[in-house]
Amino acid sequence: GNISGPIFHWGAVTAGVRSAEAQQKALLAAYQLAVSTAFADVDNALSRRQNVIEELRSKLEAAGAEAIFVNALDGIAWLYNIRANDVACTPVAVAYAYVSKENAILFTNTARVDADVLRVLSENGIPYEDVFEYAANIKHQQVVLCDERELNFSLYHTLTNNSNLTLLEGDDPIKLMKAIKNEVETKNTYEAYLQDGIAEAEF
Repeated sequence: GNISGPIFHWGAVTAGVRSAEAQQKALLAAYQLAVSTAFADVDNALSRRQNVIEELRSKLEAAGAEAIFVNALDGIAWLYNIRANDVACTPVAVAYAYVSKENAILFTNTARVDADVLRVLSENGIPYEDVFEYAANIKHQQVVLCDERELNFSLYHTLTNNSNLTLLEGDDPIKLMKAIKNEVETKNTYEAYLQDGIAEAEF
């Protein structure tokens, strides 16, 4: 009598097992696709970073400048394609950036950055506090684009006290550059709105 239950329900149990196996395979396939996509996104990000820096150099040359110091955190996040949680509710890293014809340097607290990430970001990563020493000790003549509405007083004062540097007043080109979205950024923005809409509808 008691054995009849499992016998009569055997088909349902078997179907349930097969369904679970199918779901597992589907999840594994989705995971593999996600991993593959992630590696592709990393490659694209690295390629994009170099392209963006080269574009910034072109903008500087067109403006008659040879270098720029950047302290707008959103601009640095976009330029280097990095995110952090240094500021509450804002995915930016506390940092400075310096871009010239020869260098693209990220100044941040490298002690908290993973070695692999640091290598990917820049072979020239320099601790955050050293930006002022670096700016004060530039030994060659250089025209530095200076957005006085963006640059903080401490760094501006350091630059003006270096006789090798000529400050050229002008807008930081990054502000307009990051306003133009590429295909990946447009797709991800659409996906973010889609997921937000789904969450709102379910709520």
